[in-house]
Amino acid sequence: PEVRYPTQTDDLHHEVELVAVLGQGGRHLSLKDAEATIFGYAVGLDFTRRDRQAEAKEKGRPWEIAKNFDDAGVIGVVTPKAETGLMEHAAISLDVNGETRQSGNIDQMAYNTVELIAFLSTLQELKAGDLVFTGTPSGVGSVIRGDHLVGKIDGLQDLQMTLI
Repeated sequence: PEVRYPTQTDDLHHEVELVAVLGQGGRHLSLKDAEATIFGYAVGLDFTRRDRQAEAKEKGRPWEIAKNFDDAGVIGVVTPKAETGLMEHAAISLDVNGETRQSGNIDQMAYNTVELIAFLSTLQELKAGDLVFTGTPSGVGSVIRGDHLVGKIDGLQDLQMTLI
């Protein structure tokens, strides 16, 4: 699809991520219960207005404006966990205009998906339909209008988009 380049930035950065789609929620979940909340997975792209983030940090202000805008988080087709199993090991990458910018494995993340969901459930109630973006490999960088992005995670449908 075509995704609009956001207003109020001259420095938009990409992050490819595994997204866990919750089929049920809860609070203060055990690891076993956290795993049971996962309905499925998708490839996600998380965008950041890096210039707005730096400006807010410099002034000691909150920087949610850097992460909260139309199309800040885009996901691809959701594949049910019943088809993928628990996704603990899978190659993840992002190509921009045919050049690989990010490449890694989801097992290299600081926290695995189940641990992340369990932790998040201690901060707030999770609900069915919540999307949990799980982190990104190295290689984050800027994108501009006209760039074609392809996010890939083994076992999931690729996410392709063009920034307009």
